[in-house]
Amino acid sequence: MRRQYSGGAQPAVLTQALGNSTANLTIYCDDLTNWPDGSVGPFYIVIDRAKAAEEKILCVSRAGNVLTVFNDGITNGRAADGTSITSHAANAATEHIFTATDANEANLHVNSSTTVHGITGAVVGTTFTQTLTNKTISGSSNTLTNIAQSSVTNLATSLTSVTINPQTASYTLVLGDAGKQVEMLVATANTLTVPPNSSVAFPTGTLILIVQTGAGQTTITAGAGVTINSTPGLKLRTQWSSAVLVKRDTNTWFAAGDLSA
Repeated sequence: MRRQYSGGAQPAVLTQALGNSTANLTIYCDDLTNWPDGSVGPFYIVIDRAKAAEEKILCVSRAGNVLTVFNDGITNGRAADGTSITSHAANAATEHIFTATDANEANLHVNSSTTVHGITGAVVGTTFTQTLTNKTISGSSNTLTNIAQSSVTNLATSLTSVTINPQTASYTLVLGDAGKQVEMLVATANTLTVPPNSSVAFPTGTLILIVQTGAGQTTITAGAGVTINSTPGLKLRTQWSSAVLVKRDTNTWFAAGDLSA
């Protein structure tokens, strides 16, 4: 729990007696100038320090010279930090303090390897070897570099396999086709269109395999502003002909395979 501290909080005294019940949650003092106000977290006080009636209390706020004791319905701030709840007479000395609870929490944080900032589980370091489990790494907000295929194990799908995307009519490539095999199972002449980068931003270096599985001849067609370099042409020669498309620049592709003019 984040708590508030103030180095300039001078000692004060009670202007009214404080009862010894968890229902006694309001503390009246003479002068609480420079004391914490609870705006960034609760704070500890001690009443009757070094006396038999010593009690530490967790307060949630200060308004002027009035303190309100922390009470969230489960945790009550009376009798904090190993002390006991007791009554206090008017003029009892009252101080803002740093407690053993504060010190123990800070020490636990520094030395913990399992629970830090409310996170339960092994803490991830930056300079020593660890095995991560149950983590999801977003490809859109993280960059993984210099990873050899030999270093990647236990994939659900091997890096050497290809996903097949069958089509039964003329088709325009989508971003999900990167690295896939697009099969054109069409009985009549058809087109496979490579869209401009402004519509579908394939990364430079993208490879897409095209296969004409139907009897209808497939023509690879450039979208608006797109250039596809090939020879002798951009038509798949016959049924079961194939070609690979490689993106070389923003709107520039290269096609190679069993092509005809």
